[in-house]
Amino acid sequence: MYRPAVNPVRKDGAKCLGFLTGLMGGRKMVTKIVFLISLGVFLLSANPPLADCVSLVGFTDWFAQETHNLVFYRGSRPLASLNVPYCSINPSSTILLIKSYVCDLDKIIIDGEECTIMTVTSASF
Repeated sequence: MYRPAVNPVRKDGAKCLGFLTGLMGGRKMVTKIVFLISLGVFLLSANPPLADCVSLVGFTDWFAQETHNLVFYRGSRPLASLNVPYCSINPSSTILLIKSYVCDLDKIIIDGEECTIMTVTSASF
């Protein structure tokens, strides 16, 4: 009696995927389980790749915290903190927003120089 060694064909025409396929009831079930495990790992990961964004509409003042951090205020309430590591900021700097809704890796103009915002932290800091 001849038996093929690799990927035998079942009576319904589908190829066997091995131990898991036979055990779980088919290719669709294996695909669903792999998808659910991948989704679970993504959702439970410590740092999913999601950027923090904040609207700076209506900010009234800013404060240079150290030389690379800006804190924006609306009245006396902080709105956001921006980390701009490659540009120096001092209390007399001129700050211009390119857009009012800023996210990580957006641009801001400090003393006429376009700088990259590395991290944006909303007011809950």
